[in-house]
Amino acid sequence: MLQQHPHFDVFLPRKHLKGYGKRLSGRPSTVLSEPILQPILVFMTENINFLLELAVNPGRFEDLKALMPELVEANRKEVGMLTQEWAISDDQQVCHIYERFQDSAALMTHMQLFGENFAKRFFEILKPTRIVVYGTPSVEVKDALAAFSPVYMGPLGGFRKHLANDC
Repeated sequence: MLQQHPHFDVFLPRKHLKGYGKRLSGRPSTVLSEPILQPILVFMTENINFLLELAVNPGRFEDLKALMPELVEANRKEVGMLTQEWAISDDQQVCHIYERFQDSAALMTHMQLFGENFAKRFFEILKPTRIVVYGTPSVEVKDALAAFSPVYMGPLGGFRKHLANDC
């Protein structure tokens, strides 16, 4: 019987999870009572991840600082939008936005809501210079993004930890 490891996107036979979390000899580190020899499923996700690189139009950084909290708050409420992180270069000329969506349907919903509510102001402030899409988006997503000529990166492998205090 397979059971998901409590902190990783890895599925293991139940016997490998036995004793997870036991501490030995008062050590602060957590150890497994049995070695994990081989995970059964290592990388299976429908998540779609984006990395947007944007040029801040001259004189528009203050506008970006005003728009960003509105976008973050609206996006936080979207079902299926899992992560959004913003970063700015030291010279305030380049902005990166990292977004993670549950699946292609969630991304399509996001693009519709973004288009209706924020696109005009967003594109007056920021100019996309590069978009990288990670995962396996649907044809519908690819068609919607075609005008931006994104780079598509398919899954190869990896893991994602889930910490106990994640929200």
